[in-house]
Amino acid sequence: MPAPELKSKSRRSLHAPALAELRVALRAFARGSEHARHHTAPRATEGGADALAEARRLARELDDLIAYERAPRLRRVQCSAREIALAARLSLPKAWRTRLLIVQDGLDLPLCTDGALAARALSRLLHNAFEAGSEFVLLSAARRGARVCFSVLDRAPGHGIALERAPEPFAVARAGHAGIGLALAWREAHALDGRVELSRLQGGGTRAQLELRVEANGRPRR
Repeated sequence: MPAPELKSKSRRSLHAPALAELRVALRAFARGSEHARHHTAPRATEGGADALAEARRLARELDDLIAYERAPRLRRVQCSAREIALAARLSLPKAWRTRLLIVQDGLDLPLCTDGALAARALSRLLHNAFEAGSEFVLLSAARRGARVCFSVLDRAPGHGIALERAPEPFAVARAGHAGIGLALAWREAHALDGRVELSRLQGGGTRAQLELRVEANGRPRR
């Protein structure tokens, strides 16, 4: 399947003002929640801490979306699938890292790509799996012709998610989450001349795949 086309510049620019306003509102909410935590009894702030963390996370993702209104500057380097996988793992909360199972076979595959951007895209797929409620998540990598394919398998309750086209921000949302992560992962993969695919697993759960070219266009930086 060919990589999804990005929307035209005029269409994308319409999103920026609304996203910027939402970002301002989230940051104001975060500041108010932080202030309330220091002036409220400890028991009353337990739920507020979760809301504060979620507001900050959404504000960061909105920053990313606004930044992706412009073409990202890629820094292609020689790296390995292992480096990308470990960087993505380190971005997870500590409680999730112990529940991430990484298959070692295939992690030594070399790539010429922007490793930091690839790790961010993979991290978003891992976050999506854990946020869906999966107790454990399996991460593996394998060579597919001229590409390296990272696979993220979860066994979250329900029928899983299937996507073959680029999702709009906020369009693929579950209860308690805005649905920004998948849209960002898709855009990041596209910027790397790669792609993201999600398919349902028999018996429940989702397989998310991030495919990246082994050899990228342009000379790598060392």
